[in-house]
Formats: sequence, C-alpha cells, structure tokens
Amino acid sequence: MESGGIATSLSIIPIQEYLLQGSVLEKAGRDMLLHRLKGLCDNVESSQENFHDHEMVYTIRGEKTNLTPISFRVRRSLLHVDMPYHLRYVGVPDSAKSRHTVVRSCVDVGTSDNISKFLLEMGFQLVSLTSSYLPLKQMC
Repeated sequence: MESGGIATSLSIIPIQEYLLQGSVLEKAGRDMLLHRLKGLCDNVESSQENFHDHEMVYTIRGEKTNLTPISFRVRRSLLHVDMPYHLRYVGVPDSAKSRHTVVRSCVDVGTSDNISKFLLEMGFQLVSLTSSYLPLKQMC
C-alpha cells in the first residue's frame, strides 16, 4: 500500500506545497503575474502583504569534485526583526521522466538569528546576498 493510501485510510490528508520562485522586473509583468496568482490562491479577497526581506545563500562542496554542492538559503524580515530567521534547503532535481516539470524536495524551518554563524563554522561559504522589497501601495 502506498503512502497516499495509508494517509487516506487514517483520515490524514497529505499536504502538497508548490514553490514558485523567480523575479519580475517590469511593472506590467508583475501586475499580470499577481492577477494570475490571485486565480490560484484561496485568499483572493485579502490584500497583499508588504515585505522587505534579506536573503543569504550558503553552499558547501564535498571532498570529491563530482558531488553536487549543498545549498541553504537563510532569509529574515527587515520589517519584523522579532520574527525568526528561515532556513530553506532545496534538493537536487528529481529526474523522473514521467513528470513535465522539475520537482525538488524542499525543507523550510524557522531558526534563531545565529544560523549564519553556525553555517560558516560548518564550512559553508556565503555566495549570494540579496534584498527583496515590495511596498504595499504599489501592488494595490
């Protein structure tokens, strides 16, 4: 019996989450994307949330040069400094030929503010630093 069948028999509904990640630089493209996302989301009537985030990407390579590097993304809010940091691991692409899209496992957890120091001590290197900002008044 597969895991979906077990979950159904125990009245547990498996949760699937889809992560859409990218950048939209033009206002016209952003407006079209927001319109399309509203059609996919449950909370269409609520207003969009204002955010200003800071993201750091850390990677580490294995001893052998043929290994894929492991990457972690650390994100924190610059508007809500009392909120926990978020650590995200995105796995390697699943190479199933029956799928029409690239599928990756993703683990997202809240952490304390010393996660960057911890990753550096583990041997990870900071490879990218970005800041995301989207004011609420421009989205409405």
